[in-house]
Amino acid sequence: MRLPGGLHRLALRKLIGQQRRCFASRIVSPARCLVDRANFFRPETGLSRLVGGLLGAPIGDVSDARQQQRRGFLGFGDGDEDRGLSKHYEEKRVMGYAPEQLFDVVAGVDMYEEFVPWCQRSNVIWQKGGELEAELEIGFQFFVESYTSHVQLTRPKLIKTSVSKSAIFEYLNNTWEISPGPSPATCNLHFTVDFQFRSPLYTKVANVFFDEVVARLVAAFENRCLRVYGPSKVVMHA
Repeated sequence: MRLPGGLHRLALRKLIGQQRRCFASRIVSPARCLVDRANFFRPETGLSRLVGGLLGAPIGDVSDARQQQRRGFLGFGDGDEDRGLSKHYEEKRVMGYAPEQLFDVVAGVDMYEEFVPWCQRSNVIWQKGGELEAELEIGFQFFVESYTSHVQLTRPKLIKTSVSKSAIFEYLNNTWEISPGPSPATCNLHFTVDFQFRSPLYTKVANVFFDEVVARLVAAFENRCLRVYGPSKVVMHA
């Protein structure tokens, strides 16, 4: 027996609602949230059965669903799990800050834990010339992931990041292209994100939140510029 298509959506909404409450409760009860995450895929739980349905596995055989998720998570399988897992986002906007100002905020990776949404920890491991590596930890809904990010810096026009040593991401690449804006002390930003999860399950759930995450990301850096440099300059369009 498989979950009908309509029940997939109901199950996903139930899953998301429970994880949102758990995520919010971490402020007052982080231990409880960690216990909930540890129990998330226990075969006897209702959530595990719902996840089995979301993956298209028979409800009566949750172990197959867990094994299917595990194969995708570890990057093994017949190749079908790669289909539809990649995501792309890009945004162009004019910022009321000089290229050097925006560049320095984005390049300050060690400060991300203070203002980047869902970044719980950021620590620069080493930096030399125009390159650095940092350890980052993100927490979003039931995702909590630590990974190493390699950052290439070309001040003040380009920042490229790529992720390594990640159990969740097959790859995660960000590019910040910054150029002088239409008026003094402004800049043009072209921001792109390309990533792919190892797990079909994470992709299904992340699709619900993807637009919210990326929309808040660029806004967070703009708000950081406001805090560091003050109000933005008036943008005079040609």
